[in-house]
Amino acid sequence: MVLRRGGDLLDRLEARRLAPLRDMAHGRQDMLAQTLLAWLETGKSSSVASRLFIHPQTARYRLHKLQHLFGDDLDDPDARFELALVLRARCSSPRQRPCGAP
Repeated sequence: MVLRRGGDLLDRLEARRLAPLRDMAHGRQDMLAQTLLAWLETGKSSSVASRLFIHPQTARYRLHKLQHLFGDDLDDPDARFELALVLRARCSSPRQRPCGAP
């Protein structure tokens, strides 16, 4: 319920946490958001590859790109929690783009 009723607060958190993806094409944003969520939920690039049905090298490439974009936030437990929160909300919200596997 919190994810679906977060409203403006959730929108602001999403804008702040997903800012590194803002200037990318929507398809690229979605692909990297899916990869980031899979990594946050599994913690391993091999698990990301399996979950997204992509080659392990593709998963590693995307994870390196995410590390470059998000930097130290990926090492911060609070930032990771907020990223997971906004990505899960994004995937469950009918007003957002879908977060399904590619």
